Amino acid sequence: KMSKSTGNFMTVEEAINEYGADATRLAFADAGDGVEDANFVKDTANKAILRLFNQVEFYQEMVKSKDTFRQESDGLVWADEVFLSEINRAISSTYAAYELTNYREALKCGFYELQNARDRYRDVTVLHGSIGMSWPVIYRFMKVQALLILPLAPHFAEYVWTDVMAEPRTIREELFPEAGVVDEALIAGANYMQKLSHALHTALQNELNPKKGKKGPAAPAEPPTAVEIYVAAAYPRWQEQAIEILRSHYNTETNSFVGDDVIAKALKELMKEKPNKKLVPFAMDLKQRAAAVGISALDRRLLFDELAVVSANVDFISRTLGGLQVILTPVDPTQVEGDAKKEASLPGEPSYRFFKP
Repeated sequence: KMSKSTGNFMTVEEAINEYGADATRLAFADAGDGVEDANFVKDTANKAILRLFNQVEFYQEMVKSKDTFRQESDGLVWADEVFLSEINRAISSTYAAYELTNYREALKCGFYELQNARDRYRDVTVLHGSIGMSWPVIYRFMKVQALLILPLAPHFAEYVWTDVMAEPRTIREELFPEAGVVDEALIAGANYMQKLSHALHTALQNELNPKKGKKGPAAPAEPPTAVEIYVAAAYPRWQEQAIEILRSHYNTETNSFVGDDVIAKALKELMKEKPNKKLVPFAMDLKQRAAAVGISALDRRLLFDELAVVSANVDFISRTLGGLQVILTPVDPTQVEGDAKKEASLPGEPSYRFFKP
């Protein structure tokens, strides 16, 4: 930490001379919100220089390539709508942070997180996708990004607005952007896809590079050419029954459950016809979560249509896995007994298998 008593400090003029005005301002903004001690970190200022430089290059590249993107007449696809929702969320959260003079939070929401959303959009549409980016969507991002960062990095914002985007008037005459609708279901579906693509990629690497056994290295596996993804339409019946028992034994006035012995007795009634070793551990684990966060823990409905989201991203999944054929199989939990892979599939947690047809 900087300290005058040790001589380990910089004046504002020295910081500006070394890092530039905007990078210095970003480092100040990142130094802390609230009542905690602020701390100017030189590494943050150095990284801010690189971030701003890369952002200028991105703006220049986008403007130069705009005619190669999908245009307004092409309409919007799922990835476009997700990104637009994330932009709207960034506007709302950044405005709220500025209202409270929480500049580090504003920097996080309006700069770092918005750029992360941009990177995910580019990954889905270009790097591991074939649909390409939409110019109206990218143009919306560029305008919003410049306006959100304007209070913190005014020179950068003015430069990209006037010199790169060639807007007719100075950015200082513009109003703060208005946020549109934030579709939480779309964003939840996008987060789900990111987790699924990562899990599939990791599983494929494990498939291709099996761990060494006690008898030495495992034989190299034959590379699969396809992956079948099992998407469950509902939770297994026994899980739904266990949740109903928990609901019926929850006191909404005291926000607590009845005794474990009462719940265990009710659960045993479900196992009279068919024993199920998973039932009691499942119910007790869910009960503990509900006791910690409330009865909402028992509501496991997805915000999005899982099969529709995966179907819209088959090309993305295939490219992420190096071109493997992707097969989607809806799973009815009442008709999968004896098939371990399908039985393992739950809403929001699909199972899958790699194979060579």
